[in-house]
Amino acid sequence: MSLSAGMLFTILHIVGVILLACGVVLAAWRFFRDTDLVSQVLLAGIVLSVGAYLVSVRGETVLYAHDIAPVLPLAAVLAGRQLGGPLLAIRLRRVLLPTLAVVLCGYLAGLAYEITQPSVPAQNQQLTSWLEAHHLRDGLSGYWGANVVTLTSGGTVSIRPVQVRSGQVTHKFTLVKAAWFDPGQATANFVVLFPGTHLYPGLTDRAGITAAFGKPAQTYHVGRLTL
Repeated sequence: MSLSAGMLFTILHIVGVILLACGVVLAAWRFFRDTDLVSQVLLAGIVLSVGAYLVSVRGETVLYAHDIAPVLPLAAVLAGRQLGGPLLAIRLRRVLLPTLAVVLCGYLAGLAYEITQPSVPAQNQQLTSWLEAHHLRDGLSGYWGANVVTLTSGGTVSIRPVQVRSGQVTHKFTLVKAAWFDPGQATANFVVLFPGTHLYPGLTDRAGITAAFGKPAQTYHVGRLTL
């Protein structure tokens, strides 16, 4: 990875990761003899969150790691409660505390750096704007090309997630509502094909789409996407 200011700030956070890990390990070591109920509850929350994540389908890929984001603030508070006193009491505090203060300043500098960067357009914003301009409101696409457009358009464009399996077009089996595919409420009149990546699977089976819905009346290209 190329060395940049953002990368340096990320590396600096390794210090925080180490402190969090030490706090969690120390709390686990003291769990059954600790009188600090708050630390026990924090540790239980961390263990339950990570455990539920690992045994669920969400734990199959790092893409869903944001599902356990609450672990970070829980671990931060836990580390403060477990390590605050010991850090102030050890002999090396005259060296260690200024070092940690420098790390904290680095975190603040990293925050300032991030919030001063120019904003990035929402994913698939180009497609969303194109569909709105051409008054196309209801369509189908793969998971990663559907929900993002529906969100960024504020619901004015509704793209519902489908997949092609064994030559058949079916809706995704998770994170969907049956009402989205009710012809009495909405009728899709376009399909968005997109390449995807090794992390984000796309919808590329044009033959399967054509076999299901027939020859398209019009074909458009918006960036790398085909409508």
